[in-house]
Amino acid sequence: MTHAPLPLRHFLLALAVVAVWGTNFVVIRVGLDHLPPLLC
Repeated sequence: MTHAPLPLRHFLLALAVVAVWGTNFVVIRVGLDHLPPLLC
């Protein structure tokens, strides 16, 4: 059973999802550090 290689477009889409997902945690952390507790 031979698997076809991952198309470049799919690889770039997966990389974009990983980048957005990872950046999301940084934004949440910065927001929690700078906002008072009643606004969260």
